[in-house]
This record gives sequence, structure tokens and C-alpha cells, in this order.
Amino acid sequence: MPDGTWVMDSWKIADLLEEKYPEPSLHLDSEYIPRLKKLLPGAIMALRSIYAPGVYNNVLSPASEEFFRRTREENFGKTLEEVAKDGGEPAWKAAEPNLQKITALLEENTEGPFFDGKTVGFADFVWAGYLIFFGRIGEDVFDRALKASGNASTHLKLLEALKPWTERDDH
Repeated sequence: MPDGTWVMDSWKIADLLEEKYPEPSLHLDSEYIPRLKKLLPGAIMALRSIYAPGVYNNVLSPASEEFFRRTREENFGKTLEEVAKDGGEPAWKAAEPNLQKITALLEENTEGPFFDGKTVGFADFVWAGYLIFFGRIGEDVFDRALKASGNASTHLKLLEALKPWTERDDH
């Protein structure tokens, strides 16, 4: 923050931003936020064997690799290579039900492309963040996530509508 304080955790950051900078609103009162928040763990946890090795192999700088490997291997109780063996199609199949529920949630408001129809809000940034994250891991991971979602075009429309906030990629 401008005063030198810092906050971790996306949800806490959103609360603080809404408090300090209420305009434009993040729409933290949206009915979609708790519903999305309930679905995310089932989708994301099922994909740990996809994204943990993917981050290590495709995202990190060499300076971050040792820490990431050590802490993730401690967390998983096995090497990243062993974790990766648990991935593939079984991981995507496990994530698919929640990914498809997220798709249904995003399609619920037919005014779209945002969860709240024509109004962009925090729920959109949270979900788009995951989609962008999958893309950073690899085009194959992004494409497979879209396939597992049940309707790729719904998510692509969201990402297109969020370009004013996401197109900068130089930091």
C-alpha cells in the first residue's frame, strides 16, 4: 500500500482495495463470489499434479527453482517428477465436474460475458487469473482446461472482455 503496509491473500487484498478505493467497485457483494470460492478448491486441488510440475518447468526463473522444488516436495511428500506421474487425464477428469460448474456459473447471467453480466467484478478477475495461470504453464494446459470446462467459448469471451485489465504483460 502507499503507506508501506502490505497484505497477502487475494481475498484480503480485495477487501482492503474495496475499503480504501471503493470506485470503481470490485463488487465484493456479488452472489457469484461465494459460489465461485466454493468451486475453486475442487477444481484447482485436482490439478496440483499438473500445475506444480508445470510451474517448475515452465514458469519459474532459475533463482526460484530450488525453493519451489524443496517446498513443494516437502508438501507432496515426493519429488515433482513423481507428482507429475499423478497428473494427466485422471487429474483432468477429477477437475472436470467443478470446472464445468464454474462454466455453468459464468453462463448463468446471460447478459455476460462477466459473472454479473455486463458488470466486471472480483469474481471475474479471480477466475481469469486461473485461466491466465494455466496459459503461463503451457498452451496445452490452457487448452485442456478449456476443454474440461465444457464450453471453451464462455471462458474465451471472459478473457477477451478483460483485456483492458490483462493485456499488459511486461512486468
